[in-house]
Amino acid sequence: MAGALQRFAKRFFITCTIVLVIVYLLTCFIPYLNAGKYWPIAVLGLGFPLMLVLLITFIFIWAIVRSKWAFLPLIALIVSWQQISVFFAFGKPSAENNSRHENSLRVLNWNVSSWDEANKHKNGGQSHRKAMLALIKSQDADILCLQEFFEFETSNFYEPNIPAVKAMGYPYYYFVPHYFRYRGAYRMGVAIFSKHPITDTAVVPYKQNSAADNLVYADISVGGKIIRLMTTHLQSVRFNPVDYEGINNIANTDDNALEASKTILSKIIRAYRSRSGQAEQVREEIDKSPHPVIICGDFNDVPNSYTYFTIRGDLTDAFIAKGAGIGKTLRILGPTLRIDYILADKTLSISRFNKFNVPYSDHYPIMADILLK
Repeated sequence: MAGALQRFAKRFFITCTIVLVIVYLLTCFIPYLNAGKYWPIAVLGLGFPLMLVLLITFIFIWAIVRSKWAFLPLIALIVSWQQISVFFAFGKPSAENNSRHENSLRVLNWNVSSWDEANKHKNGGQSHRKAMLALIKSQDADILCLQEFFEFETSNFYEPNIPAVKAMGYPYYYFVPHYFRYRGAYRMGVAIFSKHPITDTAVVPYKQNSAADNLVYADISVGGKIIRLMTTHLQSVRFNPVDYEGINNIANTDDNALEASKTILSKIIRAYRSRSGQAEQVREEIDKSPHPVIICGDFNDVPNSYTYFTIRGDLTDAFIAKGAGIGKTLRILGPTLRIDYILADKTLSISRFNKFNVPYSDHYPIMADILLK
């Protein structure tokens, strides 16, 4: 009886190992497969962190029993190094002081989520806006790339944000609103603020989906050198409160879990299809740039995705270069969602990276010091 149980257990673990390795290796193809066309494989990428942990666990289990089966997940681990190298940064956290190299350009990127003004009604007319502005001012960045930047034409209820940011020492800016309400009085989009002169600007509308913010860029003169700063906010899944409730139903296997799963999956698929085309369009603009490019933004996709690899190309990921750990930037949902990025031209060098774990927006701000060679 004991022998039969051991044989069953071994066959079970062998089967699990083979299935896990096959599914895991499929995620290695994600950077090369258009997520809009091959969305089932793209969705698998969301489970990459869990599969990575399981793969390492199986390696240890087979190693403990001194089985040659340990080599199968070990080989898969080696083959997937490209995905691991963009998921986890092996550096050490940058110091929290404000010291910087004299030839560096400090860039701060943040999805400010309308400056938290949507929570005014919940918090007795108060938001985290002042704390957010204070944090930005304290970091003394040269350039700010802000998504979901919100501006209201009158100050009856909302304070004007463009004058507030300019007053902190950013005389040059380029704000491209994409979303309008109240006859244009309420405007939201992406913005670039700079302490250095802006010599040229442009907006590139996306062809795939009007729900995503545009790609915008500003050519900035830094010590006589022109750097093209790009920022964008790619197509989100557009979850609403009902969808978040559905996620809880799925986690708790409630009666409505199946219906919630269908709705959530359909939104994820639509987002993948839109972002794939948008990422390709961003890559085209990067390739056309006559100047070194720094692109910042909320890509709404994880590092082991078609979106990320398409946009990054041969650019340097500031987090991978000088960050540490997993680098989660989305404050809500899962513990591994890094969807906000600062990517720099290979002719530039990253000397520092910081992430600020503050509860003001649903995204954490990130910042990099970039050396101009």
